[in-house]
Amino acid sequence: MYPFKILFISILSVLCLSFVEAQSTPADLLESASSGSDVSTVNVGDNPDVFTHPTKVLTDAFNSDVKKVIVPNLGKPYIVDPILVKHGEKEIVFEPGVVILAKKGSFKSKMDSLVRLENVKNVTLRGNGATFRMNREDYLQDDYEPSEHRHALSIAACDGILIEDLNVEESGGDGVYIGGAYYHRLPVPEDSVKITWTAKDGRQVTRWELPVSKNITIRRVVADRNHRQGLSLITGVNILIEDCVFKNTSGTPPMHGLCIEPATLRNQLKNVVVRNCISENNDSAGFSIYLRKLKQSSEPVDILIEDCQVRGSKGSGLIVGAIGNREDEGVSTHITFKDCLVMDTEKSGIYVYDKSYNTGEVVFQNCILWDVAKSNIGGLISPEAAEVENSRRLPPVAPIAFYLRRQSDLTNHFGGIFFDNCLVKDQGGRPVIGQAAYLGIKDLKISNIRGTILTTEENPTVDLGPYTSDMSLEVISQ
Repeated sequence: MYPFKILFISILSVLCLSFVEAQSTPADLLESASSGSDVSTVNVGDNPDVFTHPTKVLTDAFNSDVKKVIVPNLGKPYIVDPILVKHGEKEIVFEPGVVILAKKGSFKSKMDSLVRLENVKNVTLRGNGATFRMNREDYLQDDYEPSEHRHALSIAACDGILIEDLNVEESGGDGVYIGGAYYHRLPVPEDSVKITWTAKDGRQVTRWELPVSKNITIRRVVADRNHRQGLSLITGVNILIEDCVFKNTSGTPPMHGLCIEPATLRNQLKNVVVRNCISENNDSAGFSIYLRKLKQSSEPVDILIEDCQVRGSKGSGLIVGAIGNREDEGVSTHITFKDCLVMDTEKSGIYVYDKSYNTGEVVFQNCILWDVAKSNIGGLISPEAAEVENSRRLPPVAPIAFYLRRQSDLTNHFGGIFFDNCLVKDQGGRPVIGQAAYLGIKDLKISNIRGTILTTEENPTVDLGPYTSDMSLEVISQ
């Protein structure tokens, strides 16, 4: 009799244990993962709180120790407050059609991003066509403090990040932001750099910096209708941006498709490649590089933009500016635009300004400018405006424009540009290259402009002014 009783109790125990295990929730799994248990994958759709507390569910999953997080398409958006990710080593997979939507009335802080990766390593976001969408128009209302930093996706001081097949829309700042991380109070990450300076009001200011992101790949991302930029790159080493589209940027300057603009002299731009991307219908430039914050003491710059297109920009197509000034000839640069097409822009196809002649060449290789500089803006604003203090001369209306625009700290000596087999198709009646300078600047010196430009003009001309030297530029009609 007793053996049968023991067998019955054993069977009952196994059944009870199986039932308890079947009732384990994703929250239990995340707790196990956080405690170091071997849990490899979590599907947040299995969590019963996924729509009642979506910010917490997603934040907990993204910051857990699991190696893979699945965000399923449950038929309606995940409506969230800002999500901060500070724990790496994982893959986050969004199913097709998923929408991560910013909650209305939230994002009150000037620096609130929809999703922010901060000081993490080895994180992959596989979008599969998912969308990160904010509420751009809301942030322009009176109950929001003005800001250009409410980004859809912010990558701050990270290492080993892969973003694929994602849409980033309607942000109050950039679709994608890649930069460093900055801290104004302790505690801070161990490898932060302490920086102290004197503010304009005489106060001593201290902050800690993680000044660079590295090993970042952004692939097949579409940035649409963002407020400041489609994508901003502030600092990065080993950066690849490819097969992306940046379009319909409008709101607050610069309003470029993609903008590379360091914020401090400690930022770095090494082995940066932008490949096979399209910038279209933006309120300003297509692709721009602005290096004013970098000095001779900064790390050398290495940027390649290749096989990219600019279409229908309300500004210029390709811009490079602010390399060197009266106090400092600027950072050493190696910047190349290769096999790029610029068409139907309101302003110049290529616009280079405040570029010191001896900081390394900017190279335009096999680039095509097709019906660019379509606006009639240029020359003096008006005879009346020319008499007004601080009035200025605007960049010339030409397919290629050179300009000195800063009266107080402009580059001493403009130049250092190489055109390697470029083609200009223009409407005619104006120089292929034009130059101008801020009113009051005299004797603009231009040196070291070289290479070959082919043009459809029968009798092409260039306007480089009377003060040129070390020139070896051919402009050939074909």
